[in-house]
Amino acid sequence: MDSQEKKKLLIVDDEEALRDILYQELTEEGFDVETLGEGSKVVEAVKSKKYDLLLLDISMPNISGFEVLEQLKKEKISIKSVMLSGYDDLKNAIQAARLGAVGFISKPFRFHDIIVEIFCFYLLLSLFNTICQLFTSFDLKEKFHSKLAYTYFP
Repeated sequence: MDSQEKKKLLIVDDEEALRDILYQELTEEGFDVETLGEGSKVVEAVKSKKYDLLLLDISMPNISGFEVLEQLKKEKISIKSVMLSGYDDLKNAIQAARLGAVGFISKPFRFHDIIVEIFCFYLLLSLFNTICQLFTSFDLKEKFHSKLAYTYFP
């Protein structure tokens, strides 16, 4: 990656083999990656360390990815997430978006799909930050931020 600081990702999936593959591949791409095998540990992990992006499986034992997003929202913890699902289901994708997910990828997926989703997130984040800087220089940041941007990058 071109950035001076490694981007921090948290992968949460109950499938150990998938976590291991994503960890290895994303680490080789230059990301700082941590993994969890269950959703019940996400809130604590996100409270103790800052992550840029959460890759979160929807269907896990004990607590679903949707329930994790609801807990994060209830705790007022802001982290963007890309949902991973074994079902290519429009209903799940819509629910993920309603809970604040910025992406949705159905399994099985190619590693390329994950990389594209992650890089698109960082590209949009960079674009948002650039726009905020421009609006700040014209003293319009508050208007822009309150009207549009909060939806995507609070």
